[in-house]
Amino acid sequence: YVVMALLGGVGALGFAPYHLWWMTLISIVAVYMLSVRAASRRPGMIGAFLRVFPFSAVYAVAMFWWVTHSIYVVPELTSQFAIWTIPALIGIGIVGGIVFAIPFVVIMRMCTFPPCRPFLFAAMWTLVLWLREWVFTGFPWNPIANITLTVPVISNSMALWGALGLTFVVIGFMAAFSELLMARKNKYNWIVLGVFAILLVIGMIAGYRNI
Repeated sequence: YVVMALLGGVGALGFAPYHLWWMTLISIVAVYMLSVRAASRRPGMIGAFLRVFPFSAVYAVAMFWWVTHSIYVVPELTSQFAIWTIPALIGIGIVGGIVFAIPFVVIMRMCTFPPCRPFLFAAMWTLVLWLREWVFTGFPWNPIANITLTVPVISNSMALWGALGLTFVVIGFMAAFSELLMARKNKYNWIVLGVFAILLVIGMIAGYRNI
């Protein structure tokens, strides 16, 4: 649980103002691999959620703590509204802990053919973001695509894929890379990584042309 919580904090470093995108990728790969290993023990639904919840909760708070700044917009009302800072952060942690845990819980609960997991994981991550942004809040709350903003050739591929499409490609690539680390001799893992690599290159070509 402590390791998962630390990885959640590390995962948020890829976003503004730090832009350490590689830290986010390392975090996702680590949590993905830990989740796949946990899947071999077939945890129950609650057990799967509890296993990844420390990561997703800390990840959410580390990304969205700035939302509480709105409490302090009017200096005269600061003392009145400051009491909501801690409850707001707890709320962000609980909701974010549930939302961001879903893709990991799915791969823990559904023991699919390993080369299929990256597609399932990326699809669930993208679906969760789509629901959150278009159904529940109507605001683009830091999709993974945002970590590429310091790499214009990749970030400009959003002109082709969109933010959620680029999120799918990046998450899928990292999941496929994780599967390859766990089973290098599985030729299908190489094929899946190649598929996401091709998508990434296509996006980079489009991003270069867009620049």
